[in-house]
Amino acid sequence: MLNRQCCRRDTVPAGAAYPLSFCKPGQEVTVHSVTGKCNARSRLETLGFVPGAKITVVSANHRGPFIVRIKDSQLAIGRGMSHKILVG
Repeated sequence: MLNRQCCRRDTVPAGAAYPLSFCKPGQEVTVHSVTGKCNARSRLETLGFVPGAKITVVSANHRGPFIVRIKDSQLAIGRGMSHKILVG
């Protein structure tokens, strides 16, 4: 059975948020929402990417993983996943 609440999409006004992948190393941002399919959203939310969470970008090379600090952990996520996390 499909979990409808997991698959709902939050609407963000234009210009209010941008993908995490646009951030520079050292930048501190707040998660606005997570987009994508239900499985990807659920996985990212499990890792701590929930609205209101504070993120610090550690490394954002054009190649390789995107490294962020969230809470007391440092995580490496793929560039595709970093496009799904909207921050501001």
